[in-house]
Amino acid sequence: MAEAPFTVEVNHSFNPIEKAWSPEIFIKLYTAALDTGFLAAISDRDWKTLCVIALHMDADGHCYPSLLTIARALGVNKSTASSRIQALLQFRWQGQPVVQAMRERRADGTSGRQVYTILPLTPLSFGRRTPDPVRVSTSSRNPELAASSRFTKLDASKLGNPERNNKIPKQQKPLGKQDPKNAPFRQNAEPTVTSSQASSGHAVGGVVAYLQDHLRQAGMRTFPRQWIPRAERRVRQMFEDGLTAGDLTALIDWCLVHPFWRNKITSMDKVADLVGEWQLQGRGTHHGTGVSPSAEAGRHDDSGALDALVVRTDASATV
Repeated sequence: MAEAPFTVEVNHSFNPIEKAWSPEIFIKLYTAALDTGFLAAISDRDWKTLCVIALHMDADGHCYPSLLTIARALGVNKSTASSRIQALLQFRWQGQPVVQAMRERRADGTSGRQVYTILPLTPLSFGRRTPDPVRVSTSSRNPELAASSRFTKLDASKLGNPERNNKIPKQQKPLGKQDPKNAPFRQNAEPTVTSSQASSGHAVGGVVAYLQDHLRQAGMRTFPRQWIPRAERRVRQMFEDGLTAGDLTALIDWCLVHPFWRNKITSMDKVADLVGEWQLQGRGTHHGTGVSPSAEAGRHDDSGALDALVVRTDASATV
């Protein structure tokens, strides 16, 4: 199982004296940061900037520190802080960005705050679980409050009736001799988790990041605040319709080289609207090879960051 080099955890602690919840943020560094070479790859300045941004995370996993706040935390001026933020945004780990920045758009159309999101660092995979880099949990410092919380999880109706607890359970026939329709339900049986369920979250994020990186290269610099959530919903809908992550990356390639549609693609909704046309045209195959023109050209790209995502997706889908 692949493990993330670090995680950011947001805990909410209840103070019974002040009767208020207070958030606490922890950055946990794992031995995987050494084993995978993450600490060797990231510079001291990028790691320090990453910690400052992560310590301003809210319960939804978004960070809203202003440029002045980051500059004060780093002990530098705003110009130096801006250059360090840009350096962190350009840093790639295993071909994927670590931090994503997006400018909010106000109702009047003007630009708002800069929103930072720490992205998953584990490789895109199918058929295995990977840890979520942002975990939000709730804890209590008051032992009595914690004990009360645990007590509410018990079945209070059974605690007050000793006779019900002392009943001798009826002996069941061996499961092998029972009719499957009459077999008792095993409450403690572990639920079955399919490979698609285990990896769907990372597959969705990978497809969204793939389109967003392509749009940035095409010159799109700002994204609305709801751009990523809307894109993730459309990707999940296309997964439910039977498309795979490899299909969607090929669809994106086809859209971005189409002579008519390439200048009109600004969101995942536009991509989803072209699924039917893409399928009618043979899923965007190029000279019968099954590879889109941009994917072929991407093989010779020096960066290799976006092509790595396609290779990981196609290779994992065959597992």
